Amino acid sequence: MGRIIRTKGVIDAIRAVRNLPDPRKVEFNIVGDGDMKSECEQAAKKLGLSNIVRFHGRLPRAQVDEWYQTSHIFLFPSFREPSGNVVFEAMAKGLPVIGSASGGPGYVIQEECGIKVIASNPEKYAADLAQAIMSFVNDSELLPRLSQAAIKRVGKIGLWSAKIDRLAQRYVKVVETPIN
Repeated sequence: MGRIIRTKGVIDAIRAVRNLPDPRKVEFNIVGDGDMKSECEQAAKKLGLSNIVRFHGRLPRAQVDEWYQTSHIFLFPSFREPSGNVVFEAMAKGLPVIGSASGGPGYVIQEECGIKVIASNPEKYAADLAQAIMSFVNDSELLPRLSQAAIKRVGKIGLWSAKIDRLAQRYVKVVETPIN
């Protein structure tokens, strides 16, 4: 979901699909548009993944919500992201997230609700994303467990009421801290 630009890691995710032992076991749907869309489409074609990696362009909100409802995992490979609201949206729909360990998603994604991957270099990142995807393929218990935890995590840190409570606690702490 979102813009298809280099820092969003879409091309790394496509390469990750190529690294799967049997890519036919997954379906990778990309919703969004951007400067690198045609390059990513060409990469999918060149890697023989055109039947697995599908580009849907920018979609209206209702259709985005349908994708969340019909998906099993949310792959969010963005490696330079301040927050990643789509991560909260996906988790609120019960989707475990595979994403970068850096930036905002690195804070949001915890091991009980997703898998964080360090984005060190493109080849390793693609290999590690593939390994994370295979975790779900190889462990039938993982998806339902992480799915429930994703919903709980959003309730804990992603809802406005939770954010307001945390902010209020910080204000109280600042006010109660003596000035030296």
